[in-house]
Amino acid sequence: MNRDAIDLDDKTSCKRILASVGIPQPALIANGDRRTGVTSDGDVVPLAEVLNHASGLGRVVVKPSRYSSGGSGVVIVRPGEDGFDLSAYAQRWGTWLVEQHVPQHPDLDVLNPYVLNTFRVITLLRDGAAEVLYVMLKLGGAESTTDNSAVGGMQIRVHPDGRLDRHGYDRYLNAHTRHGVRSVPFADHRISCVTEVRELAERCARMFPQVPFIGWDIALTPGGPVVIEGNSSPSLAHIQRTHGGVALELVPALRSVMDRPII
Repeated sequence: MNRDAIDLDDKTSCKRILASVGIPQPALIANGDRRTGVTSDGDVVPLAEVLNHASGLGRVVVKPSRYSSGGSGVVIVRPGEDGFDLSAYAQRWGTWLVEQHVPQHPDLDVLNPYVLNTFRVITLLRDGAAEVLYVMLKLGGAESTTDNSAVGGMQIRVHPDGRLDRHGYDRYLNAHTRHGVRSVPFADHRISCVTEVRELAERCARMFPQVPFIGWDIALTPGGPVVIEGNSSPSLAHIQRTHGGVALELVPALRSVMDRPII
C-alpha cells in the first residue's frame, strides 16, 4: 500500500521535506556518498573534511542515508577524538548523513540514560487526515548505541496520557518490568509531552501522501519532541509485541487505503 516511498526512506530527502515545513529534527551537518560530502550550507567538501564542520558540536550521529534498518550502520562519533574514518564508512555504506546528536528528556533518562530512546509512532493517512494508531517507546539495550530490538532493545506500549504499560518486550517476547540498567518500574511511569509527540507524527504523516502507513521515530528532548526519521516498513512485530492482537482493527485500516487513487 506504500507507494513511492523513496522520499521517506532516503533519510536525507526525508529531512529536507520535513525541514521545508518547519518540523523539528536533529540538525543536518552534512551528507554525501563514496566520493564527496555536501555540508548543510551546500558546500562540496572532501570526505576527510566533513567532520571538521561538526567541530564544537559534541557528539554527532553518522548513519546510512538509504536501505538500512534495525540500527545498522548507526555510529555515535566525537569529531576529532574517535579517529573515525568517514571514507572507509562511505565505502561500506554508500550514501550517508551526519546529524547532531540530541539530548533526551529526563522522563526517559531515568529509564535508560545510555542511549537516545525514541518513540515509534504508527500513523495512517486516510483522505488527507492523519491518525495515530499506536505509540511505543523503544528502549536501547544495556550495551548498545541505538534503541533497536535487534541489538538488545525492547518496546513498551505508551498510552495517550503518557503512561507506560507494566511490561516491555524484547525481540524474543520476553517480558520485562524495568530496564536492566535502572530500577524504575515501567508500570505507572508517566512520560511528559506524549500529546505533542502524537501531534508531531500527524504533521509529518501529511507530508507523504503516497506512504499512508508510516512508523515515525521521535525523540523527546528537554525542549520538546524532534523527528529522527520515518519508516515505510514500521514493523508489525513491534505492534504485536506491545499491543497484543491487533488484526481486528489494523487489517480494516490498511485495507481502507490499499485501493486509493494514485496521485
